[in-house]
Amino acid sequence: MTFIPISNDRFLRQTEARLDRSVSSAAVSRSRIAQPAAAFDYSVHPAPILIALGCCAWFLLLSWTCFAPFDREAGLAIAVVTAIFAMYLGGMTLGAFNAAGQQSARRQRSFHQFLRGRVDIATGFISGREAMVQIVMLPVSLAFGATAMALIWVAVQ
Repeated sequence: MTFIPISNDRFLRQTEARLDRSVSSAAVSRSRIAQPAAAFDYSVHPAPILIALGCCAWFLLLSWTCFAPFDREAGLAIAVVTAIFAMYLGGMTLGAFNAAGQQSARRQRSFHQFLRGRVDIATGFISGREAMVQIVMLPVSLAFGATAMALIWVAVQ
């Protein structure tokens, strides 16, 4: 992902266009109350987030079962990492509850529609597959790396 400065004219024009569309659609929706406008869902499906959280849980489980029993210092480090993970999980959970309250009026799209559709991010739109890769790549690689390290550690012990 590239850095886009605030002074970028293209970004400002896109933001103004979105605001103009939302204002004009609000005016149209007030004039025609009997026919509600179709709400498009450009949000992220919960599946990539659940995959990422599952990989983080797998990483912690491997850490506690393979590394902590052999060394007290490692156990302390793993306890600190678990506390940090709990804080991040709490922040993500609060954000998810907040977002779920805002999206309750819209029908959520299926996972297949998410992968083939578009996702709205701060700098525009990306494909659902690209959003899935960006969300899941790091936790899945960490889970595979932790599994490899745990297998080597258990084989050496």
